[in-house]
Amino acid sequence: MIKAFIHEATMEDMGRVIAFARDADKEEAEAMTGKPFVEALVQSYRCSSHCWVGYADIMPVCLFGVAPINSFAGTAAPWMIGTTALDDQMVARKFVRENGAMVAQMNELYHHLYNWVDARNVAAIRWLKWLGFEVGEAPAPFGPEGLPFHYFEKRRA
Repeated sequence: MIKAFIHEATMEDMGRVIAFARDADKEEAEAMTGKPFVEALVQSYRCSSHCWVGYADIMPVCLFGVAPINSFAGTAAPWMIGTTALDDQMVARKFVRENGAMVAQMNELYHHLYNWVDARNVAAIRWLKWLGFEVGEAPAPFGPEGLPFHYFEKRRA
């Protein structure tokens, strides 16, 4: 039985996630920001009001957070970097449930969550849909290179 848990992320956790980050997630962060992956991740971590890390036993599974866009309007950008541990279907299923609870918590903090996902990152798009986000059908140019990205959002009911 996999022991899964989520806790508030530290810089040490970030280092562990960086070591095992999925290539598609690294490429997405770079395409979105035009910065090297580690720099983009550190920026996301520092800009976030809340940041968590998920583990399956001792393996980091994901680092995720929510960065306020407009606190007055209650809007924020959720983000996540997954690791190769998500390639294990048992781990992925466990964390869909865990992440669902965390998305609900983010939606309590901010009534409108939205961001962009790289159209090439099929696993991330599937993950977002499992978590109840609405993902736009048609990609649009986004980021410094204008690569195709899908807009996604979730509003508090």
